[in-house]
Amino acid sequence: MEKLNRWDVISPDGLSIESEVTYSTPEEALTAMNTWVKMYEAQGYYSSLVYGRIPYEDITLYCALIKI
Repeated sequence: MEKLNRWDVISPDGLSIESEVTYSTPEEALTAMNTWVKMYEAQGYYSSLVYGRIPYEDITLYCALIKI
């Protein structure tokens, strides 16, 4: 039996943006990432333990889309 590919989005701190949730397609994962990033719009930045303050417009550059 062929294994189905799943996708995950990893935050700048190396954690999944949603625990126990993966996505069927890269497009679905990117939509979820954009929704997640929107939570930081009013604040204007994402506070990362690794990178410090990441400006809102740069958050997606620090995220990773991975196939699992």
